[in-house]
Amino acid sequence: MPSTGQATPKLKYEVMVRAVTRLRREREEPAATLAGETAIVTLLARIFQVMLGLGLLLVVAGSLLEIASDGRLPEQTIPASEVPRLLLEGDGNALLTLGILVFLAGPVLGVLALAISYFRSGDRRSGLLALLVLVIVGSVPLIRLLRGG
Repeated sequence: MPSTGQATPKLKYEVMVRAVTRLRREREEPAATLAGETAIVTLLARIFQVMLGLGLLLVVAGSLLEIASDGRLPEQTIPASEVPRLLLEGDGNALLTLGILVFLAGPVLGVLALAISYFRSGDRRSGLLALLVLVIVGSVPLIRLLRGG
């Protein structure tokens, strides 16, 4: 019969198996990752809330400004290069266009936040994939600009 302070070989084996299993599980899915995932989900939600709210505010303000000035809703957007000048002139179409641009910027900022969080957590492959998405999305307007379209 073993003494009180000694464990049986079977008990030692079970303790070792549990410890190895726990270490494997933590290596595959560390607790810090779960906390990091909660933080990035919260950040993404905040980015999308702010961008949606700001974009909606600008679209509604631009529409109301156009209705007040000529009695009808805006029918077109304006080129992005003219937005700053027309905003200073109080043009409703410029506010509407700016609101749409803010809507479009939300997902881009979300992917950028994902890329940064991946790199910070050490997941370079996912970070590079997120940056690749940003390069592809960013290249479309750049190509149009270079082509003069």
